[in-house]
Amino acid sequence: MGKSIEQIIADKLSNDYNIWNDVFNNTEPGNYGVNDWEVSIDPSNITFNKGQDSFCAKGHLTSELVIGESNGELTSKYNKDFSIKGDYIDGEIIKPIISIDRNIY
Repeated sequence: MGKSIEQIIADKLSNDYNIWNDVFNNTEPGNYGVNDWEVSIDPSNITFNKGQDSFCAKGHLTSELVIGESNGELTSKYNKDFSIKGDYIDGEIIKPIISIDRNIY
């Protein structure tokens, strides 16, 4: 038996930087580079609506942001719970909407 749709979505959310790019580019204050990031999401926290090809989920984002690069590399931890919803069509996550506290402090 193959992976469940929830496991496939969890894998995509955990490995696709493009999904999280907007979050990293719009943290407050400022926008920072990213040294490392990890999404923790349990497939049991994903609800998939097959009739509408949509999903919603909750998880945790852990990352290390690079701040003050012009003055030497300083880093700051950015660890936040999130919720996300979007469509899952033809193996792709479409139009993800992420709710997360974008304040790094």
